[in-house]
Amino acid sequence: MYIKVTGAGPLLMHQLAPNGVGSSMPGPAGVRIVYAGTDEVRAADIPPESLFVITVVGTVAAELIARGLADWLTDNFQGRSERVEVSRRVVELDDRGQVARVIEEQIVAERKGG
Repeated sequence: MYIKVTGAGPLLMHQLAPNGVGSSMPGPAGVRIVYAGTDEVRAADIPPESLFVITVVGTVAAELIARGLADWLTDNFQGRSERVEVSRRVVELDDRGQVARVIEEQIVAERKGG
C-alpha cells in the first residue's frame, strides 16, 4: 500500500522521518510505515509530494489496520498537507500460481480552497 502526501513541508517530513529516505516510523499495530522520499518541482505553484510505503506485518485484521491507519493519517497530516492519496493493489493467485484476481483501490482526501 502507498500513501502520497501533497503539500506537507520539509519540517514535517523531518519530524516523521528524521533519518531520511528508508526511515521507519511508528504506525498502527501490525503495520510498518517507511518514508520513501519526496519529489519537488522547483516552481512556486507546485507543492512537494512525499511517498510512504505501508507493509502489513503478520496477520492483522483489515478493520484494525484501516482504523489505525486512518488515525495515523489524521494525527500526522490533517491541516498540514493539501492532499493525501492512499493506493493499494492486491494480487490473488490461484493454486497454480497464476493471477486469479487483481484488486486496486485509491482513496483521496483533499483540502478545498482556503
